[in-house]
Amino acid sequence: MSTDYEFAVTSLGTEGESVNATVTLRQRGFVFGEILTLNCRIEKVDGESLSYYEKEAITKATRALKDIASQL
Repeated sequence: MSTDYEFAVTSLGTEGESVNATVTLRQRGFVFGEILTLNCRIEKVDGESLSYYEKEAITKATRALKDIASQL
């Protein structure tokens, strides 16, 4: 079964000891037209790559949306 939606990290920036990521939820295949945007903060880990922070941000965003949905 395929999903119609995907998360994408649209920006990363550093601030002190953390990395700030903007994660958008959008319909798969569309570059524009975000449905929802979340800002996530990830603690810096020495030696980690950008892909690590992108993955962590998407994991946090997914968890947050699941938590919200479970309370509706």
